[in-house]
Amino acid sequence: MIIEVWIAVGVFTVLFFIAAGGELVHWNVLLIIGAAMVAVGLTVGVVVGISYHLALYRALAPLGILESRWWWRPTSYNARLPSANRRTVMLWFYAGASSMVVALVGCALILAGISIMKNDY
Repeated sequence: MIIEVWIAVGVFTVLFFIAAGGELVHWNVLLIIGAAMVAVGLTVGVVVGISYHLALYRALAPLGILESRWWWRPTSYNARLPSANRRTVMLWFYAGASSMVVALVGCALILAGISIMKNDY
C-alpha cells in the first residue's frame, strides 16, 4: 500500500510543478528540460532494457523454460525467476520502468511548454 501512496504523491508533485511552471518558468525552459528528460529516459531505457533481457535470459535459459520469442512478453517470466537471480533481474526491470517514467515526465513538460507557448502568441 505504501508504494501506491508514493506514486500518488509523485504524480501530484509532477502535475503541480507542470501547472506552476507556466507561471514560474518560461516555456523555452520547459521545452529544453522536457526534451533532455525524454532523451535521457529513452537512452537509459534502451540500455537498461537490453540488460534486463540479458539478465532474464541468463537466469532462465539454463532451466529450459523460455519459449520461442520470449522477448516479446518477458514480464510473464518474472514470476518464474529463481530466488537466487530474482534481485538482479528485477533491479534491471525496475530501472527500466523508472527510465520510462523519466521519459513520460519529459513528454509532459514538453506538452506544458507547448501549451504555454500557444497562450503567449
